[in-house]
Amino acid sequence: MVLVLTSFTAAWRSNQNAYKVDFIYDVLYYGFIRLMLVAGAMIILMISFMGHYKTLRSTFMNDYSRAFGRLSYTMGLITPIIIIMFYCSQENGIFLYGPTS
Repeated sequence: MVLVLTSFTAAWRSNQNAYKVDFIYDVLYYGFIRLMLVAGAMIILMISFMGHYKTLRSTFMNDYSRAFGRLSYTMGLITPIIIIMFYCSQENGIFLYGPTS
C-alpha cells in the first residue's frame, strides 16, 4: 500500500512541473512504477487462476487472446535480435566491435 501511494504522489508531483520536482520523488517514481505494474498484474492473474474472476479467465481461454499471446511471445523473442542487428549496422554501434579510425 505504501508503494502505491508513493508511486501516485511522486507521479503527481512530477507532472506538475518537471523542473521543480525534488530528486527523491523522481527516484521513487521511476524505481517503483515498474514494480507496481508487475505486482498488480501478478495479483490479478493469481486471483484469476485461483478461480475467483471468471470473466478474465474466460477471456484468457478465448482463441483470439491465445493467438495474441503466441504472437507477443514470438515478438518478445525476436526483438533483441532485431535491435542488435540495427545497432551493428550503425557506424560503431554501441561498440559491439572495435571503432575504426
